[in-house]
This record gives sequence, structure tokens and C-alpha cells, in this order.
Amino acid sequence: MDSFLDPAAGSGHLIEGMRDVRGEPHWSAIEIDASHEAALDLCAEDCTIGDALSAVWPAVAVVANPPFNQLDAFWARIADHRRRHAVWCAALTPVAWWNAEKRRDVTRPDFMVALGWRPTFHPKNGPAHKGSQDFCWAVLAPTRRPLCRWERVEKPVVATEWLRAG
Repeated sequence: MDSFLDPAAGSGHLIEGMRDVRGEPHWSAIEIDASHEAALDLCAEDCTIGDALSAVWPAVAVVANPPFNQLDAFWARIADHRRRHAVWCAALTPVAWWNAEKRRDVTRPDFMVALGWRPTFHPKNGPAHKGSQDFCWAVLAPTRRPLCRWERVEKPVVATEWLRAG
């Protein structure tokens, strides 16, 4: 059975979107805002209310859409998680985030899946970003690759169709 963690789960829309496309793997969720607990109990098998940056993470694959104002800290935690557990990890990031000089020495992704749009994980969500900002999935393989592979994915007609290809 596949197991995943969303360490910045919000009300679980990413988990629901992944379940819609990928089936019924086991999901763990961590969310700092307790007002999301009831929604997370409906979509995740394990739910922890607390600070994901200090919580113990299960040794499973990570898929995250972390808050962008904490992206540096989340990416460092995700990279450490991959190093310790040799699991796949992915985080949604703005493409421009990687170009900042202060991030020259952060763990680079093994794969960058450039989207050119910001995916929404719930059909009720509307447009989520300015058209001038591109997003990508920064992906870490279980073991570090010698080079980062960059792929651009065209925006699908169905919002979660791009998940099927992976």
C-alpha cells in the first residue's frame, strides 16, 4: 500500500485531489490550524494538529503545498526527510523561488515539473495566482540524482489530469 504525508494539509484539498486521481493510498496529514481537523479526519487516515516543522513525520513519501511564507523552512525539512528515509518528496513552489541568490546552497530538486499555472486541488477553488507567476513541482527522488531534470507540462483541460501522467 502506498503511504503519503501532507505536512501542510490545510483542509485536505490536496489529499482529496490526489485520491480522486491516484486511488486510495494511506494519507497522514499535519496541519497547524485546528479549525481544519474535522475536514482532515474525513480525508486522511492519520491527522496531527500541530506545527509540521517540529512534529515527527512518518517515514513515507511527502506531497506538499506549503505556505509560501515558510517555504524555505519546509523545503529544508522535506530535503532532510528524503535524506533520512530515502522516499519520494514533492513540493509545489513558485518557479522564481529557486532563482533567489540566498537559495544557491539549498538542496536542489532531482526533477522540476514546470506548470505555468497554479493547480487547484478542489473544484470549488478559483484562480489562485497572478498570470505572471509560474509554479512547479520540485521533486526529490529517494536517492539524489546527478542532475536536475526539468519538464514543462501543458495545462490540462481537467484540473487534475496532469496527476495521471506521473
